[in-house]
Amino acid sequence: MRSGNKNCHRVCVDTRFASNQCYLFFSQFVTETHIATNSMSIQMRKGKPMTRDGRKISSKMLQDKQEVEKLITNKDATRFMQPLRGTPAYWEKTLKDLNAMVRQLGKPTFFLTFSAAEMRWPEVIEAVKAQQGEQVDVSQLDWNAKCEILRSNPVTLMRLFEKRVDALMTDLILSPAQPIGEVEDYFYQVEFQARGSPHIHLLVWIKDAPEFGDDDDDKIIKFIDQYITCQMPDPNADPELHKIVSEVQVHSRNHSKSCKKGNVLCRFGFPKLPMDKTIITSPIVDDDDDDDQQQKSGQKTSRKEKKGKRKNRALRIRQKNAKDKLQMLRNFISDPNALFNNLSELQPLL
Repeated sequence: MRSGNKNCHRVCVDTRFASNQCYLFFSQFVTETHIATNSMSIQMRKGKPMTRDGRKISSKMLQDKQEVEKLITNKDATRFMQPLRGTPAYWEKTLKDLNAMVRQLGKPTFFLTFSAAEMRWPEVIEAVKAQQGEQVDVSQLDWNAKCEILRSNPVTLMRLFEKRVDALMTDLILSPAQPIGEVEDYFYQVEFQARGSPHIHLLVWIKDAPEFGDDDDDKIIKFIDQYITCQMPDPNADPELHKIVSEVQVHSRNHSKSCKKGNVLCRFGFPKLPMDKTIITSPIVDDDDDDDQQQKSGQKTSRKEKKGKRKNRALRIRQKNAKDKLQMLRNFISDPNALFNNLSELQPLL
């Protein structure tokens, strides 16, 4: 709670907030403090001075690290924090709610991620400068100048991002147009990247959608192709959409430092091998013929170990053969100067 107080002071002073914004931010902090105090008081009145195994809680017990860990494991010790966003008790309750949704609704249909594109939102930058009593021409600002402006007012940035998320859900995903199908339910969580930009991870359940493992692959592939495409937009028909996709949805051939972590060319596996249609990959099915022979001969000792070694050896051989076969293709599509119009032109490389 102490760090929250410092953050409020820093934001109000350093960013020269308007008084109403400072009040809103501070009132949120006061509200959560009030909730914590009331919840804590209730838990203290309801608290039991006995552990689950019948021992009385004493000061000596609280000085023992192992005993304290056992008390923390007992959910009554931290239940008062459940209404406070971001606390372990809050996320534990959220996780239980999500598990209940999966049990009730089945497997989610889509997993979507939406990141803030604040550098591409001139109205956000203009709003921040307007709160500071200034006007700015966003087209004349470089990357560093935009970063400084957005960093000066993180609360406004977050509030505008929240409004955009609400509009995304209401006016697009949940709209009568049903761009990804009829939504039965959804769940999302807001997270923050290292540079402080917010993004959401969204689970969506679509009515009458096929489920992996329950329906045949052809039905699932047909459903996927109905809503998802990897095709670049036509630059002549929709130049703006083509520009956006080219800039934010294509992995650059000039890999960044983040790609090369772990001494690999790209830890994300780009470039991906091209395919002319959607496929669903499944684990390799084990061949149990050898196991049947072992059972007939009565060999029971270290059966699992031998089976595991054979499985790993066979898998390594298959992986090596696949990598060797596709290496020429990977080298070709990794070449910045390589161009091809369709997949048939790549066939000779295989």
